[in-house]
Amino acid sequence: MTKVIQIRVGRANELPNGDWDVDCSVTLVITGGLKILFETGGSWAADDLIASLSSLGVNLSDITHVFCSHGHSDHVGCLSLFPQASQIVGRDANKGSSYRNQQIPPRDKTIGYPIWQFPVESNVLSEPPSESGSSFQLQLITTPGHTGGCVSLIGSSTGSPFEFTDIEGTTKQVMRLAIVGDLWECANDDSVWPLLSEMAHLQEESRKFILDLLPDIIVPGHGPAFSPQKQ
Repeated sequence: MTKVIQIRVGRANELPNGDWDVDCSVTLVITGGLKILFETGGSWAADDLIASLSSLGVNLSDITHVFCSHGHSDHVGCLSLFPQASQIVGRDANKGSSYRNQQIPPRDKTIGYPIWQFPVESNVLSEPPSESGSSFQLQLITTPGHTGGCVSLIGSSTGSPFEFTDIEGTTKQVMRLAIVGDLWECANDDSVWPLLSEMAHLQEESRKFILDLLPDIIVPGHGPAFSPQKQ
């Protein structure tokens, strides 16, 4: 059974001195023998991440893949906790010290290019073909804008719905979701995201691309999951 669980809710709170208290959302995907972590949060939250996984009965060594939407420190700070996992940060993919040849040049700003997918047909990690045994599919795709190398993880089913559990522990049956990093900072972020974007015009196009997929749920970089249809 496929399960997607938002295990940490990101935040971005301005402090009285003008600095910001920041960490990112973290999501766990369990499917077809894989345990995939999307984002790790900052290094300052390592103990909280370990506790969140432990509360679900997941050990650090159980994680098979770690995907990070981009390389900012609040998203990749705990990568070293998962040396056994296949890792993709933006478009950089590695297994241990072995880095894979990129399938898309850094200067290419295509939206929706598949970096990795499951069941595996071909991907940057050179993993062997596999069958998930279900109608659930995952694609890690390029969604540039916040940074030029940003990626998002799309989960979808062509058959029965799958489970999504939010941070409050409420489980919903969904057909499609998008875990997007800072493509969305949070729900209703229209006044915020352009100020933080390297390429706002591209980010706007990437956001439209995701919305056109009609996801039931979006997991943003710095807030709880939300339903875009209800905004």
